[in-house]
Parts: sequence; C-alpha cells; structure tokens
Amino acid sequence: MKRQLSVSMMCIDYGNLSETLKMFEDNHVDYLHIDIMDGHFVPNLMLGTTYVEWLRKATKIPIDFHFMVENAATDLEWFPIREGDIVTIHVESSWSILNALTVIKSKGAKAVLAVGPQTPIPSIVHLLDYIDGVCVMLVIPGFSGQSMIRGMEEKIEYLRQYRMENREDFFIEVDGHVHRNNIRTLEKAGANIFVAGTSLLGVNPKEYVERIQAFYDI
Repeated sequence: MKRQLSVSMMCIDYGNLSETLKMFEDNHVDYLHIDIMDGHFVPNLMLGTTYVEWLRKATKIPIDFHFMVENAATDLEWFPIREGDIVTIHVESSWSILNALTVIKSKGAKAVLAVGPQTPIPSIVHLLDYIDGVCVMLVIPGFSGQSMIRGMEEKIEYLRQYRMENREDFFIEVDGHVHRNNIRTLEKAGANIFVAGTSLLGVNPKEYVERIQAFYDI
C-alpha cells in the first residue's frame, strides 16, 4: 500500500502556522493529525473545535482525528468531520464503540480503532469488519517525546496478515516515536500511515521540508 504521512499538529511550531500549512501542501503531506484529549482518558488537553474549524478554512489537507477521550460517541459530534478524513477512537476508552463507529461512517470518514501498547490485537478481532484500519500506538498515549515500546512490530505484523488474507485496502497507522531510523522496520512489518511528530520532523521549522522529503526518500 502507498506510504502516507500524517503530521502531528500538536508538535509543530505555531509561530508561522499559515506558512507551515502551505509548506505541507507543497510537499504533499497526506493528513494533519489532530490529537483531541479530554484530561480523563489521558492526563492532557489539546486541540479543540475552534482550532480544527480554523484549519478547515486554512487548508484542504484532510484531517486525521485522534480522539483520546472517554466517550467518543458524544464528542465526535462537536467536530467538523468530513468525507476523506480519518477518525480514530481508542478501543480502551468507551463502552459505545459500535455507536461511535456508526457515527464516523455516517460522515463519510474512515473509521479507525487505536490500540494502546497494553492491548493485544486478538482482543479486537471481532471489530475488524467494522473499521477501515487500526492505529497501533508505539508509546503510551497522551504525550509526545516518548521512546517506542518494544514488541509493537508483532502487532503490526498480525494486522498485515489480516490485510493480506481479507482486505487489501485495510490500512495500518503507527503513532508515537516514528523516526527515520525505524520507518523501514515499521513499513516492513506492515505499516503504511506514519504519524510524524518531533521524532521525525524535529523541533526546528526550518528542517521540516528536508525531513519530509527524507521520509519519502527512505
């Protein structure tokens, strides 16, 4: 499957946001990754509705929503989700998983389940037919700058086998410490959408173009 890049908007420099978005467009960034956190499911707060509505006006790049919230079925209605977006909810976060997936599908977006490092992939097998992909968290959800937890490649390989046997369009996203040094390993395991935070883009906006191009060149 085509390798795609989803840039974490939690990690970029906000000093010249309009210029940064234009640069992302010019360098063919596939998605803007938006972390939505409620301070309960994860001990952090980030990126609300007003910010997302502004992004909608500022760029045509689709949004990769990542809901780290306790009740996704309710919170989904607060955001301007559109056809072509990715919407990820955590399997650990809500009792109303199927309701939330139905809401996502009704908006024309791709429905994705995220699994934390502690969640085994076989525990979500009964849900795979309801979703378009899985986001494998390589770190504990909630904060950037962590190191990748060992053993996550096996989860990706399990999902790759499912894709080969069942659905060629099923995608596997990876989030957390995606780095130039591990992209090849993650892709070989089966990942095809990569969330780029500080580990991949760095902290200096002047390096963004070079690092994005390096990602596609690897």
